Amino acid sequence: MVTRNGTKHGDVIIGSRFDDLLRGLGGDDTIFSGRGADSLYGHSGDDRLNAGEGEDSLRGGSGDDLLTAGSGDDTLYGDDGDDSLTGDDGNDWLQAGIGNDTAFGGNGADTIHGYHGNDRVAGGDGADLLFGNDGRDIVLGQSGNDTLYGNAGDDLLRGGLGDDLLFGGAGKNTLLGGQNQDLIYGHVGNDRLYGGAGNDTLVGHTVLYTPGDNPRYQIRDAFAGKDAFYGGQGHDLMIGGSGDDWFDGGNGNDGIYGGSGDDRLWGLAGDDTLYGDEGHDSLYGNEGHDQLRDFSGGDYLDGGDGDDKIRTLAVGNGGVVTQGSTLVGGNGHDTISGHIADDTIFGGEGNDSIEATSGNDIVDLGPGGEDTIAYYYVENSLADSGGDTIFGFEPGIDRFDFFFFYVEPRVPLFDGPGWSDSGPAANSIWVVTLNQSSLVRMDNDGDAEYDFQVYVANATGLTEGDFLFV
Repeated sequence: MVTRNGTKHGDVIIGSRFDDLLRGLGGDDTIFSGRGADSLYGHSGDDRLNAGEGEDSLRGGSGDDLLTAGSGDDTLYGDDGDDSLTGDDGNDWLQAGIGNDTAFGGNGADTIHGYHGNDRVAGGDGADLLFGNDGRDIVLGQSGNDTLYGNAGDDLLRGGLGDDLLFGGAGKNTLLGGQNQDLIYGHVGNDRLYGGAGNDTLVGHTVLYTPGDNPRYQIRDAFAGKDAFYGGQGHDLMIGGSGDDWFDGGNGNDGIYGGSGDDRLWGLAGDDTLYGDEGHDSLYGNEGHDQLRDFSGGDYLDGGDGDDKIRTLAVGNGGVVTQGSTLVGGNGHDTISGHIADDTIFGGEGNDSIEATSGNDIVDLGPGGEDTIAYYYVENSLADSGGDTIFGFEPGIDRFDFFFFYVEPRVPLFDGPGWSDSGPAANSIWVVTLNQSSLVRMDNDGDAEYDFQVYVANATGLTEGDFLFV
């Protein structure tokens, strides 16, 4: 090995065709590697280190250094100072060091670490592994299928071209996927996640990264970050955590899962599927034929345009729901079902199908359309608790559906209950006129006393033809 040392002044050192050890020592030095596998050390001063054809190792030392890789698989260390590290051809390894550094991988599958400071890290071409580490970093994947990791600090991560994998780390991060099919994870902070043009997956969960020859990624339950998700143009999958998250589906047929917390979900264009989960959530389908689901009480679900399916299920909080939700069909032919609490349901325009489940519900069928409101159990509108209230029912156009009504003890009447024109009768339905409104009553235990009651506001003259039994 050939060893060449500089002085305390600004030296120019050039390597040989052998394996060299080149050290600048003091001063602002310029060092050129030769053809071998060389080691270059700038030491103190603002140095310029240039790799050659072999697999070289460059260490800038203290000072604001400029390190440039060659055609081999090179290793660059910035050390202290505001350094600039540039890869070239080959699979390079760049460590920026302490200071506000700039590191660019170039061609090849590069690994770049920003370390301490507010660093700018860019992968270039190739499948790169990029780390911002401490500080407020900018991490750019550019071309290739890249993996970007923000680590600590409020970072900006952009995947660019390729199918990229982005991890925000701690801090309030902004993560942008780019053009292709990206997988984007936030972390503990209040993050903003943008999918971009491809079919992306956005997750607000905690992800653990284990480096090494076989790096591993492990997803844990999310922290309580208040994250914002932006789906973009493709068919995206977005998964929130335990915080109060905000979702913008963008164009495409998106799947959005709010997680726990008081979330806001907008499907926007496309046929979207929205799940609110626990918390007091607001779900908006907007355009397209959407499916909206929520699993606890106190929610607002609005299908918007299109033929939507809207349903709340009593599975949150151990299946105990005490607060009703508001369900809005909007335009289109919608299917709406509430849960066991007192819900408010608006059918909107179109031919809607509404299932009024347990609780004292308020149902507005909306203007126009041939609507159907279905009942399956006597508990859906118990007489002794007041029962449901229906607005907008038009006799001869809208209908009540009792086709699959169950009597005690949960035996289905496949032909429905009977009809009585002469008032109360066993196992039958009859209608009582009350001012300009009607009471739909039913006996389901054979004693001719009504157990089930629905108040139909501003509608009279209901006949057997307004009920579906078979």
